[in-house]
Amino acid sequence: MTKTLIEQRTGVARVRTAAVSLSLLMACLFVLVPAGLFRFTFPKLAFLAVGLGVGLIAGSRTKLAPHTSWGAAAVLAAFALATTLADGLGSSFWGRWPRYEGVPTVAAYLLLLPVGARLLGPGANPAVRLYWTRLLSGSLALLAAAALAAACGWNVMGDSAEFRFGATLGNATDLGIVGLTGAAVLLPRAIWTKTPWDVAGAFAGGIVAVASGSRAVIIVLAILIVAVIGWLAWQKGGTSRWRHAVLWLAATMTPAAVAILAFPDVRERLLTSGTVSGRVDLWGATWALIQQNLLFGVGPGRFVDALPAYQSEEFAVRVGTDYPADSPHLIALQWLVDGGVPLLLANAFLCAAVLWVGARNIKATHDVSERLFLVGAMGAVCSFGLVLLTHFPNTATTVIAGLCAGALSGVGLSAPSTGTKAKKTTPARTKKRIPVNMTRVATMGVLGCLTAMAAAAWLAATAEIPLKAGNAAVRDGRLEDASTEFDSAAALRPWDVDVALLAGQAFAGRAAAGDPASGLFAVQWSARSLQANPGSVESLTSLAVGQLASGDVSGACNTLAQARLAAPVNSQVWLQSGLAEYAAGRTDTALAYVEKAVSLTPDPEEERAILGALQQAAGQP
Repeated sequence: MTKTLIEQRTGVARVRTAAVSLSLLMACLFVLVPAGLFRFTFPKLAFLAVGLGVGLIAGSRTKLAPHTSWGAAAVLAAFALATTLADGLGSSFWGRWPRYEGVPTVAAYLLLLPVGARLLGPGANPAVRLYWTRLLSGSLALLAAAALAAACGWNVMGDSAEFRFGATLGNATDLGIVGLTGAAVLLPRAIWTKTPWDVAGAFAGGIVAVASGSRAVIIVLAILIVAVIGWLAWQKGGTSRWRHAVLWLAATMTPAAVAILAFPDVRERLLTSGTVSGRVDLWGATWALIQQNLLFGVGPGRFVDALPAYQSEEFAVRVGTDYPADSPHLIALQWLVDGGVPLLLANAFLCAAVLWVGARNIKATHDVSERLFLVGAMGAVCSFGLVLLTHFPNTATTVIAGLCAGALSGVGLSAPSTGTKAKKTTPARTKKRIPVNMTRVATMGVLGCLTAMAAAAWLAATAEIPLKAGNAAVRDGRLEDASTEFDSAAALRPWDVDVALLAGQAFAGRAAAGDPASGLFAVQWSARSLQANPGSVESLTSLAVGQLASGDVSGACNTLAQARLAAPVNSQVWLQSGLAEYAAGRTDTALAYVEKAVSLTPDPEEERAILGALQQAAGQP
């Protein structure tokens, strides 16, 4: 009886530990720094690290399948190799603004696989799985409420009207991905068992996906609904199964269509093709970059600096170069850019392993509830992969998909053999050694790394506060205070090369309006940025603006000559080049450069105004 009582208490403790882990991981969808400049990345990384650590110490009856473990190890090795070849332990290793997807972050993404296998995989405690699905339903309901409020004009997050609403995730498509993958997990259970929690969660996830306005998310949602209902109809059998399938399709598609029509922004995006052609242009420029760096890529985080040299004039005219892309928005191209062929092959192997083991687990299980959950997990993983054909992963969107991939890849732990006859052994001639449990040693090492990552992420998150305060001080003209705030941020993130870049851009914005003092600070911070990252077109432009505002015309011309080589179709580089040439007294060259800037932007109103002013000053009609 004592043994039974101990087992019961141990089981309860395991469930509670798993619940804490899953709660921390789901908190990644909501946590942010309210007073930060970019509020979203580092708080989510901190919660991700803590949640993973708790999940790794939770007792479990399942583990990650060997094939998936090998694939995850290969991905991390290929990614680490790419960062080492790029700049050793520099910015590629730690990650770049705004998602900071360096080795620590990618390793955390991959750790979602063993945690998902341990907590949610085949044979895992049903109480843990039930807790997570209900937690997921509640999370989707909160996001749906925020999305509906934004659709009605109530901006609950205080975001600028310039950007599409992304709730606590910062990006509208990220919001849609969370809704899509969450709905995918719950939809099979909602249709088959019709439990209120699952029905409400699936409905809320669909609302979030539609309200995001992402075409890719909405299209994949439609594919998901058709696939899940078709699979369930095939499983049920009987002569009326397809009639029921049609009814379910009507019941699920009709609210989605009504929601699309009810949201003007969503309807407008579905009827326009601007971003579609922009994606094609971006992929073309990315492929040109890859062809020159096929074997090992350019390194993680270096896409934003390497791409401008491969952009075409058509790209500049249709898409524009004011907001540099930091991702190819197609996951296979991102793998090739970051780590070349080795990273692409490693990720392909990992994806194939997850799908193969997952399909095998779905076929093998005889528990209806477990099968429905695994089918939902498969739908979430496939939906995530399809959306990444036009988007990029990040911390919040990866949590649900990563846990589901781990659940699909789980296998039961081998029970220790009993009742076998002991083999006769001869006495050892050497001194006995204490056996070391290598698995436990490795787990403790990983826990130590996760603890350090969580602490570093919290420090990095606090740096967002002085970054925002510094930007506000620049706008108010308190330049010394602004520089002090940026110094504080740099002290909290000494490994982050982009703190200096952001500071230089902030001062350059004021310097462009003709403030010499801001120009001096722009020169100081942009030069710091270029010391760590010499190829940054953004820092070269900020440096030139600062030099021009502070009277260093010759220095500005030289800096912009470098920028034109690095970004031959960047309209801002050509515009600033024209202003620098005009300040140097070379009017004809200045007019030619500004005319070039006019021809390289989809909205040349500002450039045309400056061109007209220069022509008038030069006495030209």
